[in-house]
Amino acid sequence: MIDDSRPGGPTSDANHASEKRRKTGERKEETRPENRSLKRLSMENQPEKVKKVVIPDMFTRALKRKPADALKVTQTMGAIQKHSESTLPEKKIEGNSEGPPEKLRKMEEEVDLRVPKDVEFAFKRLLIEPKWTRVLEKEFDSNNMKNLETRLRALYKEKKIFPPKHEIFTAFHLRPFDRVKVVIIGQDPYHGDNQAHGLSFSVKKGITPPPSLKNIYKELSNDHPGFVIPEHGFLEGWAKQGVFMLNAALTVEAHKANSHADFGWHQFTDRVIKLLSEKRKNVVFLLWGRFAQDKGKFIDKSKHCIIKTNHPSPLSAHNGWFGCGCFSQANAFLKSKSIEPIDWSKL
Repeated sequence: MIDDSRPGGPTSDANHASEKRRKTGERKEETRPENRSLKRLSMENQPEKVKKVVIPDMFTRALKRKPADALKVTQTMGAIQKHSESTLPEKKIEGNSEGPPEKLRKMEEEVDLRVPKDVEFAFKRLLIEPKWTRVLEKEFDSNNMKNLETRLRALYKEKKIFPPKHEIFTAFHLRPFDRVKVVIIGQDPYHGDNQAHGLSFSVKKGITPPPSLKNIYKELSNDHPGFVIPEHGFLEGWAKQGVFMLNAALTVEAHKANSHADFGWHQFTDRVIKLLSEKRKNVVFLLWGRFAQDKGKFIDKSKHCIIKTNHPSPLSAHNGWFGCGCFSQANAFLKSKSIEPIDWSKL
């Protein structure tokens, strides 16, 4: 009997041939394009072994600490971003630039520009509200204003002039040019001590309201629901809402009424009224008395509301001031143009 399993036997040869064919088949499978791609993809998906690098503690501690300067920069940039967001131009209501969101409106009313008391006497240093400075830049470069500036610079050193130099342009600082709603025109500042502070008809806190202002309050108590006559005559609350209280002359010598009427101020303030008329619309102009009514010639009646009444002075108040209803008329006009009215009781 022949043992086929012995080396060199028939069975051994057959098994050897079969094994050879199997291996050859595997190599052929590997050489197929699709199988080569699968093998390469499988190898690529294997996680790459990364050598771990140990960073000394002295460096990691430094990285974890946030430098104080970096913190300050971050805080500053955050403040700048908030400011820039709050000053983005809002969608304007037709007929006026009023109409920002309530929160933004309140923020704007809180803006308060104060000129240092020891500032150099120069109009471009005394008026710092950005929008007004742009509008009036050419006026300050005029010969009239340059001469007035030189004259007043000397007078403020030699005599007692009202208001203090840093308060000459208070009316301009409390409301930007494009947000004025109502204009009240006076003649010149109060010439008594500690009265004038840059707003027509208004006096500083602690000062007894003058007779004309008392009559303004009396009319308001009848004309404006909820108005309670205050003990002071400080009208800044109106100015911050958009009431531009402009005197025709912005300075006066102590105890000498109208002493600066011919200095050149009227030319300047007439130009201010013209610019408001030309560049704005739907502004209410309250013209009290003959002097203020004469300024009506600078106002475009087709674009604005003009309300004329007698002056609230005791000399004329009983002859057309009391009962005139000018404050409610002003608010009625503003409401008709979708503009927020003035809260006259907010003082």
